[in-house]
Amino acid sequence: MAKMGYVEGTGLGKESQGRNVIIEANLRPQGVGLGAVKEKSVSERREEKRQAELRGEVVIDSDEEEKKKRRERKKRLGASGISSGTSTPRRQKTAFMTAEEIKRAAPGLHIPDAFAPILDMT
Repeated sequence: MAKMGYVEGTGLGKESQGRNVIIEANLRPQGVGLGAVKEKSVSERREEKRQAELRGEVVIDSDEEEKKKRRERKKRLGASGISSGTSTPRRQKTAFMTAEEIKRAAPGLHIPDAFAPILDMT
């Protein structure tokens, strides 16, 4: 390829605008969905950034955007550090009482004999 004008470190093509990095094969973890793993390697992101700069585009890295969003989220939470999981109240456990416990708790309450077996079953 050197006879054809290729110089190491520059891109392919007439004006050296093509790829200059070897294409890498990435093995995705088994059983993981498409959006769960970052598909592009660091070298591919760097190459895309270089291509965009050659075209004259303003390049904003998505990783940088994510980091900014995380920082802003931390600033909004402030020193309290409350996350959504801690603000959710825990459901109260149901407390069951027998008929004897109800009689002791409320001495003036009269429970008819017909309801006593029903109360004991719960």
